[in-house]
Amino acid sequence: MTAEIVVMNTGGIALASDSAVTIRGRKVYNSADKLFGFSEKQTIGMMIYGSGSMFQVPWETLIKVYENKLDSQAFDTVKEYKYKDNFLQFLNKNQYSELMAGVNEDRYIEKALYANITYLYKQLSDMNMDLYSEYGELSLQGEIQEMYVQQAEEFLNNRILNLEEKAFPNGFNNNDCDLLFEKLGNKVEELIDSEFESHLFLREWIGKIKFIMIQSLIKDFSDDYSGIVFAGYGDKEIFPSVHILIVDGKINKKTKYFSRKKTINHSTHAVILPFAQRDMIRSFLDGIHEEVEDFISTVLLEEFDSLTDILVIYWLID
Repeated sequence: MTAEIVVMNTGGIALASDSAVTIRGRKVYNSADKLFGFSEKQTIGMMIYGSGSMFQVPWETLIKVYENKLDSQAFDTVKEYKYKDNFLQFLNKNQYSELMAGVNEDRYIEKALYANITYLYKQLSDMNMDLYSEYGELSLQGEIQEMYVQQAEEFLNNRILNLEEKAFPNGFNNNDCDLLFEKLGNKVEELIDSEFESHLFLREWIGKIKFIMIQSLIKDFSDDYSGIVFAGYGDKEIFPSVHILIVDGKINKKTKYFSRKKTINHSTHAVILPFAQRDMIRSFLDGIHEEVEDFISTVLLEEFDSLTDILVIYWLID
């Protein structure tokens, strides 16, 4: 339940955020800090959205610790607050054992790997069920299984091709895949044996599934990611800019992230950047929630219709 927005043009920049946070998808608290400013020497603001913590450590805490580390140091560009020896390096290496403990990475990998395996199982299971639904009364079971094997192999090959073409996140390469293959190969086989029924996979597919699991572990981002927004001015910037980090755990002792940016320049004079839930952003921009607007419109239309009838009656009486 998040609504955040950045509005900037050649004359300045404004950041706005709600204070609601949802815990475990149910309980909503309205006292969370999602918008942070630094010292007077730093014309930089930060916002967070998505997951509210990294390895159970709240982003609010991490950002305040980073702010203390930064002290009054300022940089030439907004980008430098995100790269070099600063926020990302702080996430990768600091003195806080609660954040740096290897068990955090192990738990993240285990959770992500299990999610990927179960998702692949669902895809193949749905494919198998669809074939039986379509051909169950017309074909023998063996024929349907042959069709399934053909479709499943094509699906796995296409998935491998897509992953091969997909770029690695910043700081990762094939060496990271090799390390994970060595570390997790047996674990993937155990998950396949425990999650898949025998009719849903062939033993000869194990190599392909391992490749998919390891590559997707590095290249795909989960739904539990965190968004970190850096916005404002560097010391040598006359126009504002926004840099966004999408952070999703750690692998091989490296923070898994990708980034994007928006800048004001001579060709782009103004930008509005909403974050998180679209309905909340629309409410912010329109000044009214969509459902409330629809309700008011419905009531007004009914009232106008009845008013027309009343006016006609009064006109006839007169």
